[in-house]
Amino acid sequence: MNLISVVFPVYNNLDVIKVTLPAILNQTLPIPHEVVVVDDGSGPELATWLAQQSHPALRVATHAQNKGRSAARNTGFRASKGDALVFLDSDVITRPDFLAAHAAALTEGGSCLSLGRLVDVVRLDPPEAATTDPIGGHAHFTTANVGIPRALLERVQETPLGPFDEATFTRYGWEDLELERRLRAHAPRRMRHPAAAGLHHCAPFAMADLPGMIAKEVDRAVMARAFYAKHPVFAVRLMAQMTPLHRVLWEIFSLGGLLNSRSLGPLLHWLVAQGRVRLALVIARHCILNPAYIRAL
Repeated sequence: MNLISVVFPVYNNLDVIKVTLPAILNQTLPIPHEVVVVDDGSGPELATWLAQQSHPALRVATHAQNKGRSAARNTGFRASKGDALVFLDSDVITRPDFLAAHAAALTEGGSCLSLGRLVDVVRLDPPEAATTDPIGGHAHFTTANVGIPRALLERVQETPLGPFDEATFTRYGWEDLELERRLRAHAPRRMRHPAAAGLHHCAPFAMADLPGMIAKEVDRAVMARAFYAKHPVFAVRLMAQMTPLHRVLWEIFSLGGLLNSRSLGPLLHWLVAQGRVRLALVIARHCILNPAYIRAL
């Protein structure tokens, strides 16, 4: 491997990117790397800040308007030159040996995928590394943190635009797992290197965010239907919770819709005020957000 490329889509969120971008630029590894930042139609504040950044590994590609995650990653793929690509979300902060770990996994595994771990944190500056379980988090296929050889991406590419299906996946959700379905036949091996971990910034739950979170679940349901239309197999139905059992389970959790944002609002407000933000989010997810997703399927 002569060069490893990081595809790093950004859309506003400057305060977080001021922490995460320097971290991925300043890596320690035995081969050169480049970071292709794709500005997906952000406002002028982020564009101005990016123009002021100077680093030999930095490349910037710009969309005049917001095109979404799939299109941004395809733009980064086309602009990159590496033998392998690491797809990394802009709200993930990395350690200096992060890329070296992905490179080692990809070199050792040959035609494989390098799955990076994600550990959710509330603060990025300073990072909560001291309080983070060093073996916690999750490591499954997500384009928030994954390394893939370029040859594999080119093999499953369906259009000249890139490996992601940006014509189908125009809203939130499932574009990464749809790509993973196509990669399976060519990359049966999954490598997991413990150092290929990132701290994923999750803003604290706030009641004001709930309408937007519900809207995102509706988008996710629309994209789940598109995912299944493209790959009509039971594994996708199960993954997307498109079964009668899932519908019954989530109706039970929400008491047939009696537990909703209006009825649970006072309890969630009280929990947030008491500092029980995680508990409030768990209740919102099980009684409001997931049922909203299921009903929109």
